[in-house]
Amino acid sequence: MDNFKNQISQFEDGSQNQKFFMKVIEKLGPNLICKSLEKEKILTHSTLNESVQRYFKLHIIMNAVEKSVDNTDWPFHKNESINAKTVDISSDSLYLNAIKRYMHKEEETSRLKPLGLSQECASTIIENRKKSEAESLKFCEVVESDIDDFCMKVTKFVGQSVSSSDWKNNFNNTIEYLNSIATDLNPDVIKSYCTQDKEMLFLYYKVLSEGLSLLNQLFHLYEEKINFKSDVSRSLLVKCQALLLKIRTFELEILTATYNDETMPALRKISGELYLKEKKLEEERVDKTSTLESYEALGPTYEALVKKYTELLVDIKNQKWAIETLGQGQATAESQ
Repeated sequence: MDNFKNQISQFEDGSQNQKFFMKVIEKLGPNLICKSLEKEKILTHSTLNESVQRYFKLHIIMNAVEKSVDNTDWPFHKNESINAKTVDISSDSLYLNAIKRYMHKEEETSRLKPLGLSQECASTIIENRKKSEAESLKFCEVVESDIDDFCMKVTKFVGQSVSSSDWKNNFNNTIEYLNSIATDLNPDVIKSYCTQDKEMLFLYYKVLSEGLSLLNQLFHLYEEKINFKSDVSRSLLVKCQALLLKIRTFELEILTATYNDETMPALRKISGELYLKEKKLEEERVDKTSTLESYEALGPTYEALVKKYTELLVDIKNQKWAIETLGQGQATAESQ
């Protein structure tokens, strides 16, 4: 059904083709179960027969006429300024003959005024311009081609295979398939579907209630788990506080054991020695700081002396090398 709807959507919005097939879908859709089988079959067949035999007889033929007229060389007098391409189709005998032939009997051609033309004018045009045998054959070919195309499209819409050489059987199979869908929806089947729907709905609500019950149980379990973790956190907090108190107790015990009547003289002596040592270290720090400041003040002089010393070392090394070279040369001369 979805494939059928997708194919129908390819028609132009508001066109007769789209309305026709949408009407067929309405007859074959879920709303069909609310109506009797006999009524649906009658409506479906009447819709198909009416659309194919009346509407498409006129619609397809008119399209074919337009194609045929477009491919026809239009004769016109030399003194006429109208272009052949702009001639109105309403003045063509092929068009008027098609209207006259395929109109219903209750619509007499004597009262026919196609596209604003009077009967007298239409009769004059029909008498003056008659179809040739070639035009008739060409017209029939175009009509049959449009009918073939229509039937193949209908067959494709229902998802069946299409053969251009055997479109009639394909189209008949399509109509039988659509009728079989409507025939299967008899009152007993509809009633059984309603019963199945009620059973499935009851089962759905039953499963839904069971799911809600399980969800409620899971919620309570999750709540208990959160409460358990909260209790564990509070227990750990109490243990940490107890450990801190115990550590503080040990500190107080150590202080009590350290500072008593027996150890106070020794502690005072140690404290005095530490104070003297601290004072001595402070004096040494002051002396070293003053020495460092004096070194920093003599920094440029010291760097100049170092540079001069380096230059003297280089000169001494060069002179020593020259002396050694001269000594070697003198020794060589004496040996000769």
